Amino acid sequence: MPDSWRYDCRIYDPANPPPAPIVTILKENVTWGEYPEIFFFTVVRSEAHHYQVWTLFLWDWIVIPVVVHETGCTCEQCTPFT
Repeated sequence: MPDSWRYDCRIYDPANPPPAPIVTILKENVTWGEYPEIFFFTVVRSEAHHYQVWTLFLWDWIVIPVVVHETGCTCEQCTPFT
């Protein structure tokens, strides 16, 4: 991935659960990974706003969402209101 892209990530666990939109992404999208008991992930890309959300799941216990802001991303963080 290009160096110009920005990444945001957080780590969630059972004591600090992920927000509802991340749980919705999991339910609404295909999961990938050969060993789902250990590791699986989902990927959602916004064509309109040029960003991706990769949600990584480890041992069905740790959730790591990674937002990838591509070149030209138009999300609220990349294009704040003026």
